[in-house]
Amino acid sequence: MKTRIQYIDRLKGLAILSVVLGHCYLFALNHRGVIFGIVSSYEIPLFIFLSGYVLTDVPNFAKMLRKVSTFLMPAIVVGSFFSIYSGKSLLSYFIDEWKSGYWYLYILSFSYVMLTLFFTPIKDEKQKANVVKCLAAALFVFLLLSALRLLLPEKIKNLFCLWLTWRFWPLFICGFLFRRFNIMSFVANNWGFSASIVLYVVSYFYYMQGNSFLYFPTGLAFIIFLRICLCKGNNVTHL
Repeated sequence: MKTRIQYIDRLKGLAILSVVLGHCYLFALNHRGVIFGIVSSYEIPLFIFLSGYVLTDVPNFAKMLRKVSTFLMPAIVVGSFFSIYSGKSLLSYFIDEWKSGYWYLYILSFSYVMLTLFFTPIKDEKQKANVVKCLAAALFVFLLLSALRLLLPEKIKNLFCLWLTWRFWPLFICGFLFRRFNIMSFVANNWGFSASIVLYVVSYFYYMQGNSFLYFPTGLAFIIFLRICLCKGNNVTHL
């Protein structure tokens, strides 16, 4: 019997609709107004956060390889075909950091690799409670990605989407740690609701002024806000 957590399904649906809405505003309407600004502040962070949140444990090496191949094969095949169809060279697809719009699958792949290499699966309750070890591993990966961004040539960085992986790794690992240590239960209350609103408003204001480093707190605050507002209860459906 497969178990589904309803609030995760709701957030997935909202993330999909938000990405569609954001792309319609950006590419179809060519409009960057207030609505686009709000949607763009949480659409991708929500997707990345949920990608980590749905993981109940660290995947083993075999499962990681299956996941990475599942992500990369369609990205490479479809992305390469699209580049050739658009009159570009095949090489241009691989050295383009945005991968013709398929960059999301690349950063998910590398996030899975980092998770498998530097985190350990849960074997007992004592290990599950080892917050410090997990935070140290998360910080190490972030610093490693930061160093690679500085040291590697531009084309190599673009090939592996290193800047995007570095930017979104904190959200991915936050999702994973929120699930692993049940952090959402501690923030899904009245004070968490108030704090998320204040953090989002302040972070969003300065983010829109050009402070791109506030992308993380802006997105995270909105995710907590959504969890409290739209997903009351921890309903479970058995399929």
